[in-house]
Amino acid sequence: MEERIKAQVKDSDPAEVKELILDNVRETSIVGLTDKFSSLATLSVIHVGLTSLDGLPALPSLTKLELGDNKLTGGLEALSKCPEIRHLSLVGNRLASVDLLAPLKGLEKLETLDLLDCPLTRQEDYRARVFALLPGLRSLDGLNQAGEEVEETDSEGEEEEEEEEEGEGEGEDEDDEVGLDYLNRPLDSDESSDGGDYDPEADGDEEDDDLIPSDDGEGGGEEDVPSAKRQKVSEPGTQQKSAQPEN
Repeated sequence: MEERIKAQVKDSDPAEVKELILDNVRETSIVGLTDKFSSLATLSVIHVGLTSLDGLPALPSLTKLELGDNKLTGGLEALSKCPEIRHLSLVGNRLASVDLLAPLKGLEKLETLDLLDCPLTRQEDYRARVFALLPGLRSLDGLNQAGEEVEETDSEGEEEEEEEEEGEGEGEDEDDEVGLDYLNRPLDSDESSDGGDYDPEADGDEEDDDLIPSDDGEGGGEEDVPSAKRQKVSEPGTQQKSAQPEN
């Protein structure tokens, strides 16, 4: 087991390790695990041959513990050193009485417990007795107190998702505040486009100057001179010639 731990940790700081999978190594107790693994959240020690939990250190961050298919007959008091445990599997161990579960009352955050294939599951009113012993339990062998199936959830993952959602919500609030500040900001006269006031009459005068008089309009003015008159004015030589008497 100690070699398996070294292989998984490698050069990492034990205090930063979140998960250890120690399944199928052959030990009768836990070896090589120390309280330096202060951030360890998941520990799996399945089908190892454990007969006791001797060697289990204090693991303040441990939330999920898998101890299935071992040879435990009791000694669950050792779990008090891991007060954050939420999910505990003791499937296939040699626990023969519900009374052996009494130490689990100290695990106030325990939500799911699996005891399938343990001898105690054959006792009369087994489920009712376990729920009475552990009133905070949400799931026993995958079923709630009413016998309905309970979906397995990852409490740690849910907490991380909630934190992310809260962070996103705060970011949106900040964006809204920036937008409101911009809308409520007083208009500075220096930010106008030309630095002056808008004069609709001035624009109208410019438009009138650009208008071209229409030939069909009434009172066209002096510029509307008939084409015949323009021709006579432009040909003075013609008039003088016609005025001379014939010889």
